[in-house]
Amino acid sequence: MSTEDGAPSFLSSDHRDCDMKCSLSGAVIDNCDICAGNHTDCMIVVTIKPSAVPENMDYNITVHGAGFHQHPTPVCLYTRVSDSEEFNATMKVMDPSMGYCRANLEPGRN
Repeated sequence: MSTEDGAPSFLSSDHRDCDMKCSLSGAVIDNCDICAGNHTDCMIVVTIKPSAVPENMDYNITVHGAGFHQHPTPVCLYTRVSDSEEFNATMKVMDPSMGYCRANLEPGRN
């Protein structure tokens, strides 16, 4: 749903005005919704790719968002669908908006 000017209806008119000023200046709104921000004003996960991996294979999971720092170190939590067992891996932080986690889930028990 959008307003007459095409902006999403959930955005306030003040927010839309800020978005317009940001885009007109050439600045970009970061993942924390800050014009010309640096992805450090919040902690949020925006995307995880791939979102599912097969068991017993090495995969690098790419996590995009904001607020990722080396200390404290973020951790990725995986849940195996077959038996709901949980695994975790330390995220390798590339910058405040991106990190990688290595996944290798053991095969489930039948």
